[in-house]
Amino acid sequence: MTVAETVDHRFTRTEYEQMAAMGFFTEKRVELIGGRILDMPPQTNLHALGIMVLNRFLTKHLGEEFLVRCQLPLSIADDQAPEPDFAVLRGKVEEIKEHPGTALLVIEVSFDSLKRDRDKAAVYAQAGVAEYWIVNLNARELIQHTLPRQAVSGTDQPAKYASVRTFSTEDIVTCNALPLPPRKVADLLPPF
Repeated sequence: MTVAETVDHRFTRTEYEQMAAMGFFTEKRVELIGGRILDMPPQTNLHALGIMVLNRFLTKHLGEEFLVRCQLPLSIADDQAPEPDFAVLRGKVEEIKEHPGTALLVIEVSFDSLKRDRDKAAVYAQAGVAEYWIVNLNARELIQHTLPRQAVSGTDQPAKYASVRTFSTEDIVTCNALPLPPRKVADLLPPF
């Protein structure tokens, strides 16, 4: 290697958590994706409203057997610690000893992060997340990913979801992974 060559350092989740504990990310929103520490976009008012609408829907319709985690890490792999807007899993708070490695449903509210949120589909599919929604505030649509397929070792087949459907505001979306009532997409979006 010559002096002019650069090498990206890929961080492990342990290194990332140690850096956070030492205050490296104070007052910053970051997440670990593919060993890279990525800045997260700032919270806009529209993004916050989207989170509030979805939080009300999820907590109203899921019983105590489910946990609704909002903007908390998932410890998916040694180089993956995304912080989705929502991760829903079965269990009780008292049973959680560390960040879970998967979820039944993950939701990302996308305002100016659509490309990154689309790229995260492979991360969530590899982790076995049963269903992944991207709530695209700009297009006022919901993109539903189901049927996760893990990467095939020794091939060039990456992890992905076998089914990806886009629903517009007047469409009704049904969650396959959780006992949520079918809902019109417009009801899952901020009113403006």
